[in-house]
Amino acid sequence: MVSLDKIKSSTNVNRLLAGLSRRDREQVLACCTLVQLTSGMVLVEAGHPMAQVYFPIGCTICLTTPTESGTQLGVSLIGNEGMLGSTLTTGVASLLVQASVQESGEAWRISRNKFLLLLVAMPTLRRRISSYLHLTLDYLIRKPTCCQFHLLEARLAFWLLMMHDRVDDDFFEMTHQMLADLLGVRRVGITLAARALQARGLISYRRGDITILDRKALITAACSCYGVTETAYERLLG
Repeated sequence: MVSLDKIKSSTNVNRLLAGLSRRDREQVLACCTLVQLTSGMVLVEAGHPMAQVYFPIGCTICLTTPTESGTQLGVSLIGNEGMLGSTLTTGVASLLVQASVQESGEAWRISRNKFLLLLVAMPTLRRRISSYLHLTLDYLIRKPTCCQFHLLEARLAFWLLMMHDRVDDDFFEMTHQMLADLLGVRRVGITLAARALQARGLISYRRGDITILDRKALITAACSCYGVTETAYERLLG
């Protein structure tokens, strides 16, 4: 069981859990373990059932699908706004994609069986997670249009903003190759797009270290996809 002191000592919070009542939130966290996840760690293999559910705090989890070239194409990004395991509300325990840690950090972890019991006992938790799953599906439906019609520089700005929202820090580590794999483009394309954003003073990029310098300008540079899910999140989940 997690003590209240341990809960209060966490530097960040998971926004999905933060929207619960204090009593419900403490009941959930009492069943959780606070863990440190490191970049590159595979949490769930594609096609395998989830044994654990994760609520990120300071880390990010990337969902990817393999390509014919052997790389992993980024599908979605999970940070402190959400969770890995939302499909369990529909009775589905397996993922068709791989879930791996992109940015190292803390997360709350709970076993699948304990989580399923909480869903039965706590209707408010189930409703919030169902709303989060709805937002995730909405994002995935819109993503192919983004990939087909939006310029790479704008898509890169969009992805960096998503990272910025979820790590709650202006600095994070990500190489050109990682970004290329996640966006499904050649590395040279990422190099040119990153240089363009840096030349405009929006970001600083050096050997895999990215720093957001001007968030407002980066939002302007991003494609119109940014803000749609974020606005819906605030409306549905607060």
